[in-house]
Amino acid sequence: MIARTVLTGLVLVAIIAPMVVLVLLGIGRLLAGMGDTTGAVWLERLALSGGIGWGIDLVLLLVALGVNATVRPE
Repeated sequence: MIARTVLTGLVLVAIIAPMVVLVLLGIGRLLAGMGDTTGAVWLERLALSGGIGWGIDLVLLLVALGVNATVRPE
């Protein structure tokens, strides 16, 4: 059985990560509009890595919930 704190952490990351990715993308676009291409590229790379991390988190959450559902004590 998966610990409740692990499931809670995965759910929190699944909720917060897309907001962080959107903020990074927005600030990156703002910097690109102001002419700071270096900062914009770095923020877009951070947003991409955050999106990949969010996808990994969703897969881990799905697996953890599946394991938790099959190993229920009676």
